Amino acid sequence: MADVIVTPFDSRLGVRFIHGQDPEGRDILRSRSWGRIKSEAEDQAVYDTGKALAALCIHDVEDYRRYDTKELAE
Repeated sequence: MADVIVTPFDSRLGVRFIHGQDPEGRDILRSRSWGRIKSEAEDQAVYDTGKALAALCIHDVEDYRRYDTKELAE
């Protein structure tokens, strides 16, 4: 079995917003994502960017997420 070579690609920043509540009282969530974030960007910088972008939106934030993409090859 050959060794796997991992090559980091870009990352995406995801923010989930609370858009209200359904009749049962559960939060209605909507996601927004921004791509082309450098894979070597620090987590704190990505988080701070998410907070800055969320400040421009009218809905409350449920959470921030970072999605990293990597290529696997032999």
